[in-house]
Amino acid sequence: MCRKRNFPFWLLAFGLFLYSCKSSKPVVYSQPLPQPKTETKPEQPVKKDTIPVKSEIIKATFSVIMPFELRDNFAPVTDETAEPSIAPNSLSALHFYEGCMMATDSLISAGKEIRIKAYDVPSDSVSLKRLLGNPEVKASSAIFATLPNHLVSVAANFAEKNKLRLIVTSAASSEFLQGNPHVVLSSASTITQCRLMVGKMVDLYPGANIILVWRKLRREDELAAVFRTELVKLKGQSGFYDFNVQDKGSDVVINALSKTKRNLIFVISSDEALVNPLLNKIEEAQIAETVISGLPTWINFESIDFMSFNNLRVHVFDNNFINYDDPQRQEFRKQFIKRFHDDPAPAAYNGFDLTLRLGLGYTGKEADLTNLLERSFNQKDVSFRFESTPSGGRENKSISVLRFTEYKLEKLR
Repeated sequence: MCRKRNFPFWLLAFGLFLYSCKSSKPVVYSQPLPQPKTETKPEQPVKKDTIPVKSEIIKATFSVIMPFELRDNFAPVTDETAEPSIAPNSLSALHFYEGCMMATDSLISAGKEIRIKAYDVPSDSVSLKRLLGNPEVKASSAIFATLPNHLVSVAANFAEKNKLRLIVTSAASSEFLQGNPHVVLSSASTITQCRLMVGKMVDLYPGANIILVWRKLRREDELAAVFRTELVKLKGQSGFYDFNVQDKGSDVVINALSKTKRNLIFVISSDEALVNPLLNKIEEAQIAETVISGLPTWINFESIDFMSFNNLRVHVFDNNFINYDDPQRQEFRKQFIKRFHDDPAPAAYNGFDLTLRLGLGYTGKEADLTNLLERSFNQKDVSFRFESTPSGGRENKSISVLRFTEYKLEKLR
């Protein structure tokens, strides 16, 4: 259900790009009182190398190209009595931008003045190239972009030819990174997430009886192929069961359950109407500590009470998990609500993290995007593990394995 919120009409001020500035008023000083004369000692000469040098403020511009849906959000109002609302598809972009703005405030104390300019995503490749070729965009120290899948490779190719610093926030695949050091993927792609989940689950539950469950539907079939490939690498061709339940029915899964070993079942479906009865049937088999590995979409399931299962451990994965119990996250949320009068979405935390870390690392002397990443992100950081592809750009290969426990998600690793 989409939530309504008053549209932030300050957004109109940026005219597709926006930033804020502060002004100051002249201060009037009163006439000082006359002071009695005192004997002064001659000043000692100060060596030039002991004079403190005022640190120079480092300035930069970060561009944000995302679906702000300006055409819909600024469409003429036909019903004057209707409550103003924001196009649902633009909320993530808006929250990312607002997170960036929160980070610029924090960077001021570090001597960094970062301007954020925002642009609506064009609908076609020609318009996208024209936007990326805009002198102001090309001169940006970093460009954040959330694009439709069919435009990601277009932007990546343009960035390579023009040596831009392009940071794509999400993508289905990371193939566009190959041979391109001018582009980075800030969140693990869908395919990378699936591959990483297989490795993490097999590592968490060694020696388990593994079952892969899917249906012959396009999306499920494609994702199942990724899981299957990784399982073959780790367990061999005969190291797991592989069931198309659309043809064979769910009973084939029950019959494959082991009573002597822990069962690890990868369920490759986002269809709540399939997952719900399947999990209930596995629960009824009463085989303790059966582990279910689901997809990120399960977090939004409404008809399944994952805490009601006695025999199942349900796991999902996510590449943008927010630990709301963390004091720093709690403070960010508090300040965000105070400033923007809305609860921050995950995109807000993402925009804040990326802008803050890149801003702190930026000196203006970085040779390229790779150099900026190395300066900005610690190799020990579990949230940002930018790893190079075999021949080019970098992808953040960090995901969180989550388990439903006590009516919340607990991060396992």
